[in-house]
Amino acid sequence: MKRLIIFILVALLMQSSYVKAYNFISNVNGREWKIKIISTNSAIIEGVTESANNCSGILNIPDHVNDNGINYTIVGIYEYAFNDYKLITSVTLPSTCYAIGRSSFNGCTRLTSINLSHTKAIPKDAFYRCSSLTSVNLSSAEVIEERAFYGCSSLTQASFPNIRTLGKGAFQLCDLHGVLSIPNAITRIEDTCFYGNTNLTKLEIPDNIQYIGNMAFYGCTGLRGDFTIPDAPIIYGNEAFRDCGFDGKLTILRQVSTGNITSELPFAGTKFSEIIIGGEQPIRPVTTGSSFGPITITVLPSVKKIPPLAFKEVNIANSTLIIPEGVEEIGEFAFENFYNQSNPIQLQLPSTLKKIGTFAFHNKEFVGHL
Repeated sequence: MKRLIIFILVALLMQSSYVKAYNFISNVNGREWKIKIISTNSAIIEGVTESANNCSGILNIPDHVNDNGINYTIVGIYEYAFNDYKLITSVTLPSTCYAIGRSSFNGCTRLTSINLSHTKAIPKDAFYRCSSLTSVNLSSAEVIEERAFYGCSSLTQASFPNIRTLGKGAFQLCDLHGVLSIPNAITRIEDTCFYGNTNLTKLEIPDNIQYIGNMAFYGCTGLRGDFTIPDAPIIYGNEAFRDCGFDGKLTILRQVSTGNITSELPFAGTKFSEIIIGGEQPIRPVTTGSSFGPITITVLPSVKKIPPLAFKEVNIANSTLIIPEGVEEIGEFAFENFYNQSNPIQLQLPSTLKKIGTFAFHNKEFVGHL
């Protein structure tokens, strides 16, 4: 029953059709709180009587308030309750407070800390551009909606072990540090979710991921080392990992999809030293103008088709490029203008090859026999 009540409360505070009209004012913890009754013994905070310019310092949200002898438990913060309260520096939420509304602390640019360990969902724009916020404990949260922490440029630590949903731009332009481990319950990482977190150093993605959105990790330049496509079919958005700092081995062992073949694709601008591709029709790992190279290319026998544009204009380390037995098709422009800076390249093609796409090896001469 308690979980059902929490679910209803979260749903109430994450949508905007609820009419904002407080029932009474309660003077607790040195402030006058606007209180809205939502049930026989529960209420939410709609704000304070002080204006944004006069409300500063710590907000110590009460766990209970009293009106005419009736006690009400504070279970949530209403949407826009403290929107643009730029002088607030810290917020203490009681353990009874399970939900906050959209944009509830939007633009609180001096807010450095808030305890969210009991909050079940972080709604849209809840902490948008709270640029002084340094860390958040989201241990109870299951949903983080779009732009919830957008522009929290001082946010270096965020723990969310029980998250099931990450919205678009949820942590865009934050400053998360170190290892980012995506929880197993997550199946989608939405567009621009971690865009611009330049101090992430390692990324751990579970095998059940189904979608990584457009520019999800764009510009995460601190990421280093190897990266392996999880062992599951995945759809990658445009420029999902563009300009990330990976400098080790990229391993692609499963068939995945990128949608529009003509658009910029996931790993453009990265610096892998080796690429291993497998699966019948693996993802196209690089694009024109990427900073790959020199790289070692390995094509596994499981590959049936090398995708179009796969290694166009790439500086490869191989002196001999071996396309193994089992490959049946090489897509158009797949190796156009690829090169080795030091040595001529020998090309070895399989007997299973049935089709070579238009300009697959355009502007390229090889030594030896095909």
